[in-house]
Amino acid sequence: MAMMSLQNISASVIGPYQYLIGLGACATCNMVWLISRALFRGKNAIKAEHIVLAASIGVLVMLNKTNALLNGLSMDTFILGRMQGAVGEILNLLSSSVLVLSIWEAFRGFSEKNKSEQLQRIIFASAFLSGLFANMVLPSMLNSTSLLSELTAYLVCISATGIIVAIQVVLMLQKNASKIEVKEAINDSADNKQSVVLQTSTKLANSDSELKNTDPELAKSIRILMQKEKIYLRADIKLIDIAQSLKVPEYKVSRTIRYCFKATNFNSFINQYRIEHAITLMQDASSQNWSLLVISLESGFSSLATFNRVFKATVGEQPSEYKRRLLEADRTLLVSL
Repeated sequence: MAMMSLQNISASVIGPYQYLIGLGACATCNMVWLISRALFRGKNAIKAEHIVLAASIGVLVMLNKTNALLNGLSMDTFILGRMQGAVGEILNLLSSSVLVLSIWEAFRGFSEKNKSEQLQRIIFASAFLSGLFANMVLPSMLNSTSLLSELTAYLVCISATGIIVAIQVVLMLQKNASKIEVKEAINDSADNKQSVVLQTSTKLANSDSELKNTDPELAKSIRILMQKEKIYLRADIKLIDIAQSLKVPEYKVSRTIRYCFKATNFNSFINQYRIEHAITLMQDASSQNWSLLVISLESGFSSLATFNRVFKATVGEQPSEYKRRLLEADRTLLVSL
């Protein structure tokens, strides 16, 4: 896009040689499409066929500019002259297609994303659509040809800058989101390690003796907190919160959770109830059409990524797959009736 701006600005000075600069503008909409896939699809977003398509558009752009250069130098050749119309039509078709695909990448699965991911997509799409409007719609609304020729280079430059800034903002948001996920994974890992240490020490100290020391009344109180008060729906619930609610030491709550509820650690204990609640929401007709993001937040999870990971580990499949099977089963039942 910068090369296109430079070409338009220098056109009055260097004449037809402006198209030599234009050869460097072969990575525009095709490159933005690849970037949009990389931003919003994660791993393995760009494959060989995508690179081939983007490269093909780049080659067509260079052929188009070469033909314009030869025409400007009065060196028109028979072959390029015959190809000009075909190259232009194919280029317009492919360019329009990747422009639409770039927008589609931003809004693909939008309702199932968390707030941070939705914000990223809105920022990218807003900058991209603004650029399209400024360079494709606005020029057609201007009646003055001279004004249009003066503004074209600046519109392209401003649009390109806006898209680049939007991409940088999205990258920053994704980096912050990844830090949060890493922090959650570290916390889960720390809980698991603590659980392993506690289990090992328990075995060495005689697990039967520990089991005798558990308080059935405490287990009953914990069960009431879970089933009636549903404290697991709080995203920030911690072991100390339960201990303070029941006015008992943390180690007693932890020991009761491990031996009476057969949970490896506090997080896995809480997540069991959260997953059961999420499944209930998916099966309930009143909430069956809720997005996975809403279901995850209503079930006490702090993010959709954590919900997907815990659901897969607990149920054995992604929540989207589980929800799709439920909907298909309901449709089959309705058809049979």
